[in-house]
Amino acid sequence: EIIFKPMEEFNDLLSSQAVTEEQINVCRDIRRRGKNKIAAQNCRKRKISQFSCLESQLSQARSRKENILSERVELLRRHHEWERRLGRLESDILIRLGKEENSWVINVDRNMVVKVEHKIVM
Repeated sequence: EIIFKPMEEFNDLLSSQAVTEEQINVCRDIRRRGKNKIAAQNCRKRKISQFSCLESQLSQARSRKENILSERVELLRRHHEWERRLGRLESDILIRLGKEENSWVINVDRNMVVKVEHKIVM
């Protein structure tokens, strides 16, 4: 009871009773320990709640990472497929133009102008 009372009511209760200074100190000590116990319980509850929240965030982050990695693998697969297709297309164009694949290259500039040029060997 003395733990949950506001300090003013607690002091009024003590002053209304015929108690010694030692008894007042014992009551204050009981109240202080009780308040401390409640504060410790609340702190543990907050800590558990924060830990649970962090675990949830970690799980979500791992899931996002897995999705991103899967998407990356798929994008790399598509990229390699397009590179392969482009290589086949360039080869086909050069053959149709009667050019040797090893000596010629197809370049496309910013304006999308396609040029067939001699490869420069360095």
